[in-house]
Amino acid sequence: MRGRTSTWGRRLGAVTVAVGLVVSQGVAQATVGPPPTHDFTGDGFADVLAETSNGNLYLYRGNGSTFSGSSLIGVGWQSLTAITSGGGDWNADTHPDLLVRTSTGDLRLYNGTGSKFSGFTTIGRGWTGVAFVGAGDWDGDGHPDVLARVSTGDLRLYRGNGAHLSSAFTKIGRGWNSLKIIAPGDWDGDGHPDILARTTAGDLLLYRGNGVGFSPGATTIATGWNGLKPIAVGDWDNDGHPDLLARTSTGLLRLYRGTGTGISAVGVTIGSGWGPFIQIA
Repeated sequence: MRGRTSTWGRRLGAVTVAVGLVVSQGVAQATVGPPPTHDFTGDGFADVLAETSNGNLYLYRGNGSTFSGSSLIGVGWQSLTAITSGGGDWNADTHPDLLVRTSTGDLRLYNGTGSKFSGFTTIGRGWTGVAFVGAGDWDGDGHPDVLARVSTGDLRLYRGNGAHLSSAFTKIGRGWNSLKIIAPGDWDGDGHPDILARTTAGDLLLYRGNGVGFSPGATTIATGWNGLKPIAVGDWDNDGHPDLLARTSTGLLRLYRGTGTGISAVGVTIGSGWGPFIQIA
């Protein structure tokens, strides 16, 4: 595939689940504003997808505070080695869609319906070993895009057109080998999607997107994330700022609220028993 290098290319520095899940209680009221990017049910609150080792896919309905219930929405997902719910609404039907990578390296787009995912379209091949995230509408053309980190550590932007990905890409960074990449949406509220990256030292870095690549430099917004597995969920509490969920080594699920510039230092535990899930998105 052909590549185009950007001017900034260097990194600076309804079945209830049966796995023992316990969720805290509490309900928040939805606020007026754009729907959360992870709102799969259309109720105004972001949701979470979780896959078990036997290939069952569950939808956990968020209520702005914790969860209001769960449903089994798919079976036989064992062959899908990576899923991301940060891709956005690809077909403009108001329902967020799902990107997945198969064990053979195909990149599939599953259409969201508001209660499940119906059918899929293969939008890419040869993605084995590639770390990818749904970046949202990175370039502002109205269509979701995808960021991918290849084995060399290069970070590539693949532009979506509403149905497929461009076979060409733009290299927007290098040296990303050791980073865990998260696509939280527009973290700083400037109209461009951003990227969070966790280093091996446990620092959480904010890279500000500018519609082409990144603005120079990265900002450390948190430390001590070594034992946490971050999950991008968009604006969980509907306060206008994207947030993060994080799973601990003991299976707790915590909410860390974004502030637009940083993130809360202390997470709120919103569930336990999440250890058995092999993928959460």
